[in-house]
Amino acid sequence: MTRHSIQLKAILFDLDGTLINSAECDILIMKRIIQEDLGFEPDPEDLKRYNAMSSSSVMEEIAPDRIKELNQKYATYLEEMRDRIRLFPRIESMLSRFKHTGFKLAVITAQNRIELDFTRRYINLNPWIDVWISLDDVQHAKPHPAPVIEALRLLNIAARHAIMIGDTPYDLQAGRKAGTLTGAALWGSMQPRALRSLNPDFVFEKPQQLDILLKSKRPSR
Repeated sequence: MTRHSIQLKAILFDLDGTLINSAECDILIMKRIIQEDLGFEPDPEDLKRYNAMSSSSVMEEIAPDRIKELNQKYATYLEEMRDRIRLFPRIESMLSRFKHTGFKLAVITAQNRIELDFTRRYINLNPWIDVWISLDDVQHAKPHPAPVIEALRLLNIAARHAIMIGDTPYDLQAGRKAGTLTGAALWGSMQPRALRSLNPDFVFEKPQQLDILLKSKRPSR
């Protein structure tokens, strides 16, 4: 069965770098933690790599003996920089179109539950998203398929009827391992070459290009 013959019923989205433009904020927070709290200069390439990881995973890598303290620092700095976090252009209208067409929608994020609760307070996606999966909802983070499998379970949708869309290789790897189609969201990605090298089923350079899923993969009623 080819991707063109599959009838999609659910779309699973990564959050940071896919729906919300938070990369600058995340990098500034990590840079501040490394400079002010740990006392050394961060490598720019490491900062890009950290952008695809959960904050807890980053803390475990850079200061495993200070994880709790630095997670609290992260939350404090995030509150200070909340105005820098916003939806990418046209995301809201795109989600609305999918929802009104009958798709089930999920968000699968590397944010922990506290971070996600914070994000949901300032970025209201609740009218469109059916299921939210945070780092704390599963035993393994992306690129493990566990978060995707859990989202599909809660949506009651088979993997073959879903697509995982994200801006990092972790998103595509998790979707592929779970059996979904995959879509590379290049508009917010810091790793576009790495995404393309994974040969995703779809490559989207702009959010409005997701309309192809509306036109050719309408879910059954």
